Amino acid sequence: MRKSDSELVWLRSSWEYVIAKWLDKNNLIWKYELKQFKFENIVYRPDFFIFDENNTLKQIIEVKGYWKDKVYKFYELKKFYAENISKDVELVLITEINNYTENIGQDTKLWKQIRILQKN
Repeated sequence: MRKSDSELVWLRSSWEYVIAKWLDKNNLIWKYELKQFKFENIVYRPDFFIFDENNTLKQIIEVKGYWKDKVYKFYELKKFYAENISKDVELVLITEINNYTENIGQDTKLWKQIRILQKN
């Protein structure tokens, strides 16, 4: 679990945990899986929504580690935003985690420990 705007958040993967830690370390305001989007036969809930100090959406971040088979959903959202919503919101796809952590092994181990504790 990580903090998002003073609330605890349950993260689904170790990579999302690493990104949440990085967002916190950089004092960014974020929400996790804030909104769901529907396109024809696709339902998609991006991982992180990043806001500025005025609560204006600045970025949407999708983290794709090992399971990249559904990355097409990110590209549908990117197309949708460009055509219908705002070109001011940056959509970011993270497929490499090493730039966001100093020790991926340690972060992954910690995430697994937290998950085990929360299940008990």
